[in-house]
Amino acid sequence: MKDKTDAELKANIEPLVQLYFIKQNFTQIISYVNKLTDAYLLSSKLNLTSYSNENAWTCYRIAEAFYSTGNTTRAIVYFKKAVSLAPLGLEFKNKLGSALASNGQLPEAEKQYTEILQEFPKHVSALTNLGFLKLQRGDLLSCQTLYFKALALDPDYEPLLLNIAGLYAYKKDFKQSKTYLERILKRNPNNVQAKQALAQISRML
Repeated sequence: MKDKTDAELKANIEPLVQLYFIKQNFTQIISYVNKLTDAYLLSSKLNLTSYSNENAWTCYRIAEAFYSTGNTTRAIVYFKKAVSLAPLGLEFKNKLGSALASNGQLPEAEKQYTEILQEFPKHVSALTNLGFLKLQRGDLLSCQTLYFKALALDPDYEPLLLNIAGLYAYKKDFKQSKTYLERILKRNPNNVQAKQALAQISRML
Protein backbone atom coordinates (compact mmCIF):
# COMPACT_ATOMS: atom_id res chain seq x y z
CA MET A 1 0.00 0.00 0.00
CA LYS A 2 2.86 2.36 0.71
CA ASP A 3 4.49 1.93 -2.72
CA LYS A 4 2.76 4.42 -4.99
CA THR A 5 3.41 5.47 -8.56
CA ASP A 6 4.11 9.16 -9.16
CA ALA A 7 0.66 9.54 -10.72
CA GLU A 8 -1.03 7.96 -7.69
CA LEU A 9 0.95 10.14 -5.33
CA LYS A 10 0.15 13.32 -7.22
CA ALA A 11 -3.54 12.47 -7.18
CA ASN A 12 -3.68 11.42 -3.52
CA ILE A 13 -0.90 13.22 -1.68
CA GLU A 14 -3.20 15.24 0.58
CA PRO A 15 -5.27 12.34 1.99
CA LEU A 16 -2.08 10.28 2.29
CA VAL A 17 -0.33 13.02 4.26
CA GLN A 18 -3.39 13.35 6.50
CA LEU A 19 -3.58 9.57 7.05
CA TYR A 20 0.07 9.17 8.00
CA PHE A 21 -0.02 12.35 10.09
CA ILE A 22 -2.81 10.81 12.16
CA LYS A 23 -0.69 7.67 12.50
CA GLN A 24 2.32 9.86 13.44
CA ASN A 25 4.28 8.08 10.70
CA PHE A 26 6.41 11.07 9.76
CA THR A 27 8.98 8.98 7.93
CA GLN A 28 6.35 7.86 5.43
CA ILE A 29 5.19 11.44 4.84
CA ILE A 30 8.77 12.53 4.20
CA SER A 31 9.27 9.61 1.81
CA TYR A 32 6.26 10.71 -0.24
CA VAL A 33 7.40 14.35 -0.23
CA ASN A 34 10.90 13.39 -1.33
CA LYS A 35 9.48 11.29 -4.15
CA LEU A 36 7.36 14.16 -5.49
CA THR A 37 9.99 16.83 -4.58
CA ASP A 38 9.58 20.16 -2.81
CA ALA A 39 9.73 21.97 -6.14
CA TYR A 40 6.66 20.17 -7.47
CA LEU A 41 4.63 20.36 -4.25
CA LEU A 42 5.35 24.00 -3.48
CA SER A 43 5.13 25.32 -7.04
CA SER A 44 2.54 23.14 -8.76
CA LYS A 45 0.44 21.21 -6.25
CA LEU A 46 -0.12 23.04 -2.97
CA ASN A 47 -1.17 26.49 -4.14
CA LEU A 48 -4.91 26.67 -3.50
CA THR A 49 -6.36 29.12 -1.01
CA SER A 50 -9.78 28.02 0.16
CA TYR A 51 -12.24 28.37 3.01
CA SER A 52 -11.19 24.94 4.32
CA ASN A 53 -7.47 25.76 3.99
CA GLU A 54 -6.94 22.21 2.71
CA ASN A 55 -3.62 22.92 0.97
CA ALA A 56 -2.42 24.97 3.94
CA TRP A 57 -3.15 22.09 6.33
CA THR A 58 -1.26 19.69 4.08
CA CYS A 59 1.76 22.01 4.14
CA TYR A 60 1.44 22.28 7.91
CA ARG A 61 1.38 18.49 8.32
CA ILE A 62 4.40 18.09 6.06
CA ALA A 63 6.19 20.78 8.05
CA GLU A 64 5.40 18.99 11.30
CA ALA A 65 6.80 15.76 9.85
CA PHE A 66 10.10 17.47 9.09
CA TYR A 67 10.13 19.37 12.40
CA SER A 68 9.46 16.22 14.41
CA THR A 69 12.34 14.42 12.71
CA GLY A 70 14.81 17.26 13.27
CA ASN A 71 14.86 18.81 9.79
CA THR A 72 14.07 22.35 10.87
CA THR A 73 15.18 23.95 7.60
CA ARG A 74 12.68 22.07 5.45
CA ALA A 75 10.01 22.43 8.14
CA ILE A 76 10.34 26.21 7.90
CA VAL A 77 9.79 26.09 4.12
CA TYR A 78 6.47 24.26 4.53
CA PHE A 79 5.35 26.28 7.57
CA LYS A 80 5.96 29.44 5.52
CA LYS A 81 3.91 28.00 2.68
CA ALA A 82 1.07 27.20 5.09
CA VAL A 83 1.15 30.77 6.39
CA SER A 84 1.16 32.21 2.87
CA LEU A 85 -1.90 30.13 1.96
CA ALA A 86 -3.74 30.88 5.21
CA PRO A 87 -2.36 34.10 6.71
CA LEU A 88 -5.10 34.17 9.35
CA GLY A 89 -4.14 30.71 10.62
CA LEU A 90 -2.60 31.66 13.94
CA GLU A 91 -1.40 28.15 14.73
CA PHE A 92 0.51 28.05 11.44
CA LYS A 93 2.28 31.28 12.41
CA ASN A 94 2.94 30.00 15.93
CA LYS A 95 4.56 26.81 14.67
CA LEU A 96 6.57 28.78 12.10
CA GLY A 97 7.81 30.94 14.96
CA SER A 98 8.86 27.87 16.95
CA ALA A 99 10.71 26.41 13.98
CA LEU A 100 12.48 29.71 13.31
CA ALA A 101 13.47 30.00 16.97
CA SER A 102 14.79 26.42 16.95
CA ASN A 103 16.85 27.37 13.91
CA GLY A 104 18.37 30.35 15.69
CA GLN A 105 16.38 32.89 13.67
CA LEU A 106 15.17 34.79 16.73
CA PRO A 107 14.18 38.13 15.12
CA GLU A 108 12.10 36.30 12.50
CA ALA A 109 10.50 34.15 15.23
CA GLU A 110 9.66 37.22 17.31
CA LYS A 111 7.98 38.78 14.27
CA GLN A 112 5.63 35.78 13.97
CA TYR A 113 4.69 35.80 17.67
CA THR A 114 4.18 39.56 17.66
CA GLU A 115 1.89 39.39 14.64
CA ILE A 116 -0.19 36.69 16.34
CA LEU A 117 -0.54 38.77 19.50
CA GLN A 118 -1.53 41.84 17.51
CA GLU A 119 -4.43 39.81 16.10
CA PHE A 120 -5.20 37.86 19.26
CA PRO A 121 -3.59 39.26 22.44
CA LYS A 122 -4.83 36.31 24.51
CA HIS A 123 -3.06 33.61 22.49
CA VAL A 124 -1.50 31.68 25.40
CA SER A 125 0.95 29.63 23.34
CA ALA A 126 2.29 32.70 21.50
CA LEU A 127 2.68 34.56 24.80
CA THR A 128 4.56 31.55 26.20
CA ASN A 129 6.79 31.19 23.16
CA LEU A 130 7.58 34.90 23.02
CA GLY A 131 8.39 34.82 26.72
CA PHE A 132 10.86 32.00 26.20
CA LEU A 133 12.43 33.89 23.32
CA LYS A 134 12.87 36.92 25.60
CA LEU A 135 14.55 34.67 28.17
CA GLN A 136 16.94 33.41 25.47
CA ARG A 137 17.87 37.03 24.86
CA GLY A 138 18.41 37.69 28.56
CA ASP A 139 15.35 39.95 28.96
CA LEU A 140 14.04 38.43 32.19
CA LEU A 141 11.56 41.23 32.93
CA SER A 142 9.77 40.90 29.58
CA CYS A 143 9.88 37.12 29.89
CA GLN A 144 8.26 37.18 33.31
CA THR A 145 5.61 39.70 32.20
CA LEU A 146 4.62 37.54 29.23
CA TYR A 147 4.61 34.31 31.24
CA PHE A 148 2.35 35.67 33.96
CA LYS A 149 0.01 37.28 31.45
CA ALA A 150 -0.35 33.84 29.87
CA LEU A 151 -0.75 32.22 33.30
CA ALA A 152 -3.68 34.50 34.12
CA LEU A 153 -5.36 33.31 30.92
CA ASP A 154 -4.65 29.59 31.35
CA PRO A 155 -3.27 28.53 34.74
CA ASP A 156 -3.09 24.87 33.72
CA TYR A 157 -1.16 25.14 30.43
CA GLU A 158 1.68 22.67 31.00
CA PRO A 159 4.28 24.07 28.55
CA LEU A 160 3.87 27.46 30.26
CA LEU A 161 4.23 25.98 33.75
CA LEU A 162 7.38 24.18 32.62
CA ASN A 163 8.75 27.44 31.25
CA ILE A 164 7.96 29.30 34.48
CA ALA A 165 9.73 26.56 36.42
CA GLY A 166 12.67 27.02 34.07
CA LEU A 167 12.65 30.78 34.62
CA TYR A 168 12.84 30.34 38.39
CA ALA A 169 15.60 27.76 38.00
CA TYR A 170 17.48 30.25 35.81
CA LYS A 171 17.11 32.78 38.65
CA LYS A 172 18.31 30.07 41.09
CA ASP A 173 15.00 30.20 42.96
CA PHE A 174 14.78 26.41 43.07
CA LYS A 175 12.00 26.35 45.67
CA GLN A 176 9.64 28.26 43.38
CA SER A 177 10.74 26.17 40.43
CA LYS A 178 9.83 23.02 42.35
CA THR A 179 6.41 24.48 43.20
CA TYR A 180 5.50 24.88 39.52
CA LEU A 181 6.79 21.44 38.60
CA GLU A 182 4.75 19.86 41.39
CA ARG A 183 1.74 21.81 40.15
CA ILE A 184 2.11 20.11 36.75
CA LEU A 185 2.57 16.65 38.23
CA LYS A 186 -0.42 17.02 40.52
CA ARG A 187 -2.62 17.32 37.44
CA ASN A 188 -0.57 15.11 35.13
CA PRO A 189 1.67 12.60 36.93
CA ASN A 190 2.86 11.25 33.57
CA ASN A 191 4.52 14.45 32.36
CA VAL A 192 8.03 13.15 31.66
CA GLN A 193 9.65 16.60 31.28
CA ALA A 194 8.28 17.73 34.63
CA LYS A 195 9.47 14.53 36.31
CA GLN A 196 12.99 14.92 34.93
CA ALA A 197 13.15 18.61 35.82
CA LEU A 198 11.87 17.97 39.35
CA ALA A 199 14.56 15.34 39.90
CA GLN A 200 17.22 17.86 38.82
CA ILE A 201 15.75 20.70 40.90
CA SER A 202 15.41 18.53 44.01
CA ARG A 203 19.19 17.98 43.97
CA MET A 204 19.67 21.75 44.13
CA LEU A 205 17.64 22.21 47.30
